[in-house]
Amino acid sequence: MRFLLGALMLLVSGSALATIDVMPFKDE
Repeated sequence: MRFLLGALMLLVSGSALATIDVMPFKDE
């Protein structure tokens, strides 16, 4: 259970970082 929670948090933080990296390019 704890492993799944850790994996889920990694996935969410990873997708959030990817979204933040892509956003500036969309503004230009």
